[in-house]
Amino acid sequence: EPLTNKACREAVFYAFNKADYRKVRGGDTGGDLANTMTPPLVPGFDETFNPYPSGPDGTGDLEQAKAKLAECGQPDGFSMNLAYVNQGLGPDLFASVQQNLGRVGIKVGGAANDGSSYYSTWIGSPKNIIDQKIGIAIAGWGADFPTAYGFWQSIANGNAILDEGNSNYPSLNDPKVNDLLAQLTKEGDKAKADDLAKQLDQQVMANAVYLPVQFDKTFYYRNPRLTNI
Repeated sequence: EPLTNKACREAVFYAFNKADYRKVRGGDTGGDLANTMTPPLVPGFDETFNPYPSGPDGTGDLEQAKAKLAECGQPDGFSMNLAYVNQGLGPDLFASVQQNLGRVGIKVGGAANDGSSYYSTWIGSPKNIIDQKIGIAIAGWGADFPTAYGFWQSIANGNAILDEGNSNYPSLNDPKVNDLLAQLTKEGDKAKADDLAKQLDQQVMANAVYLPVQFDKTFYYRNPRLTNI
């Protein structure tokens, strides 16, 4: 609590400064701002879908964030912990989130952990998330197979929640999401499958448990003398 209240989660979404976060992660070279969870190369991606607009420059919509705080009964903000890896860019990402959510009174404490156990027993343990009062966790995700089912199954299906090594970090267990995933496994028509994938993205986003920030890119440099690549 109070993140069990959807409006409080939405307040975080609107207050989040995606532009500053991306700057820490390399700016334009690091990737593109993300407005929805499905990435461009996975079926279901809709570049026009933006359910939680963060302003024209990606720095957040503070007025909407304040309205959501009032709606969830926390007009002065609230406190929560943010989970991050305590090395590399982790501390800088934490500082960005802490500063920018603080603009609307959301006080962010740190819940840092080593990279070796971060995904297995830190944010990968639903019990630990509760014990450490983790309200938001930094994580990246990519599909093993570039299909809607391959992207969503581990992170959104209620049947995939594990005690440890869990990839469904918010423990989302929405019957509508579960049903759409089940339909995807049986649908052989590509057009219908793509429509189901769009519905899936929309339904997950409607829960306001995953905040997409950036579609990562990796910059590769090859020496001009290197051949046969």
